[in-house]
This record gives sequence, C-alpha cells and structure tokens, in this order.
Amino acid sequence: MIWLLLMLIADGFTILMTVLAPALQGMVGSLQKSSATIGAHPALAVGTVAATATPGWISAVTILVALVDIVAIGGVFYWKRWGFYASVAASGVLVVVNVIHGANLLDPFMCLISPGLLYATLKMGGENCGWRRLQ
Repeated sequence: MIWLLLMLIADGFTILMTVLAPALQGMVGSLQKSSATIGAHPALAVGTVAATATPGWISAVTILVALVDIVAIGGVFYWKRWGFYASVAASGVLVVVNVIHGANLLDPFMCLISPGLLYATLKMGGENCGWRRLQ
C-alpha cells in the first residue's frame, strides 16, 4: 500500500513538473539575461547551467504515461491484474521514449525500477502474497 502511494505521488509530481518546466526554463533564462545586463560576473550568474527545452511530444507522452500509471495504480489497489500490466507497459513506453530522446544510459533502466519494486511487493508474503489476490 505504501509503495502504491509513493507511485501516485511520483506520477503527480511528474505531471506537475512536466507542465511547469517551460515556465521554469523561461524564468531561468530571464534571470541569466538580467544578471548579464547588470554586469554581474558570468560565474556568479543564477542558473549558469543551460536549460534545454524538451520537445513537445515528449512532454505529452510523459503526461499521458503518468495518467495511465495513475489509473493502473488504482487497478492494483482494487486487486486487478491489468493494473500491474498497465504499469509495466507505461514504464516500457518511458524506456522507449528515453532511448529515442537520447537520454543517458542510466535513465531507461531507472524507468524499470518502479514495476520491479511493485512486482517484488506483490510477491511478498509467501502463501498470502498479493500476486495471488490479483484477479
């Protein structure tokens, strides 16, 4: 149950940050411009790391996958096996998106941690494991 709540929080945070990312990138860019205009030393400029814009299709897919994962978590909460498989599929889509987008080598594997921990959680308990309760 705790793992399901953590997954819900992570999905909600993913949606929030994906929606807010363009605004935050714009704020960082304006801060960099204003500090350069004032004549501040470039090393002291706020947010000196360049913010790269994420393509729109990646943001849309990320939000859609997070919404699917929220529905899937609801399915697992009600002991539906399709919820587990939908969560695995959502993570698989994120792996593909990370590979296509050219993310570092660690990011695609990080997407597989959530379904792996969900599966491990459902298999705990021996004869009374949650996996056997899924319909």
